[in-house]
Amino acid sequence: MNVEVHKYGGTSIDCVEKIKTIALRTLRYQAQHKVSVVLVLSAMGQQTDALLAEARSIAEEPDPAALDVLLATGEQRSCALMILALQSHHIAARFFSGEQAGLGTDACFGQARVESVNIQGIQSALKAGIIPVVAGYQGAAPNGQVTTLGRGGSDLSAVILANALDAPCLIYTDVEGIYTADPVLIRTARRLDSIHIDDMLKFSELGAQVLSPASVRYAKNNDVNVSVHAGHQAQSLGTQLTFESSDVSVSHCLGVIIDPEVTEITLTYVPDSERLQHLLRRFKTHGIVVDLLGTQIYSGADRRWVMTIPNVQLSWCLMQFKSEGCVCLLRSELARVSLVGGEVQSIISLAQSMLTQQAIFPIRSLTTSKRLTVLVRSEQAVSLALCWHRGLCGVDVFQSISDANVAYVES
Repeated sequence: MNVEVHKYGGTSIDCVEKIKTIALRTLRYQAQHKVSVVLVLSAMGQQTDALLAEARSIAEEPDPAALDVLLATGEQRSCALMILALQSHHIAARFFSGEQAGLGTDACFGQARVESVNIQGIQSALKAGIIPVVAGYQGAAPNGQVTTLGRGGSDLSAVILANALDAPCLIYTDVEGIYTADPVLIRTARRLDSIHIDDMLKFSELGAQVLSPASVRYAKNNDVNVSVHAGHQAQSLGTQLTFESSDVSVSHCLGVIIDPEVTEITLTYVPDSERLQHLLRRFKTHGIVVDLLGTQIYSGADRRWVMTIPNVQLSWCLMQFKSEGCVCLLRSELARVSLVGGEVQSIISLAQSMLTQQAIFPIRSLTTSKRLTVLVRSEQAVSLALCWHRGLCGVDVFQSISDANVAYVES
């Protein structure tokens, strides 16, 4: 049996009309490509944020287990509407919650980790000619309680099921694929036909919203065939994630990534550095991306740890720090802007000169062999990304350096 896993994000199914369109498209796709499709859905539009706001209107710090039960209803609503849309075309479809889809997790509510997968129910539905419609983003703890997998968890659900089914995973989102920058913010951004899995992981970790870091990491570790396509187009070329290294030397930056909402956390008191390291390892295990850990500040005899965490994961992380007795100082309204890929080291000076031209003075910066990241005020992020994208992405490094006197400002 030829099987494909198709995952649709919230913006692709943010109204009933889009759900009806996708249902019809899925039927036509199955007939044209002679495959059986497993649909994995996110919550509609901003439904997750709305549910979270409702919970916080009742309790400032909602009980994590109860919150997971509430948030999981967003994906269930999407699935129910999709099943009705498929049935309107006389096609059999069946709902699968995270538990029914066989995704067993630990009991870390809000940021659960998948520990077991049992796809017998989905396989039985496929053999019976029934389209499985799976609620992404959720699983079940050992005691049967509903858990959620963290932001972007529907991507992870889809990739895990694709691996278990030995099937390709097609991620449908609101853009045509992976771009050299966010095409909504930078109109000159170019779609990439393909991107190496390592570069995609770096894109995701630094704030690209197309795929969650956890899903890319899982795909990398398990050799899952993943591609990204436009959810609003019947035929989408998209971008293929690849595992083979290119023989061609890349002499330019691959992309500019904006993470528009991050918070800088300074730990002014840590009871035990070993406990802190254990906590940070736990963050990584559960898909939390912590950055700028290389910056350490000494204030008198005190040692301070400085890091940045995406705002969508901030509440969960602060609860973990609090539980370990750490004292935190927060600085908000910040953004990360990163140059990724290629020979970044070759253009550090040019990139920094562009910062000066734009009168942007980073709060912090971090450089590795594959990226340059700066932490700036939120209102500076787009103008810096525009400048770097025009001057450094897709342009030969040495030609860029020779033209360093040119003012790279997006018109």
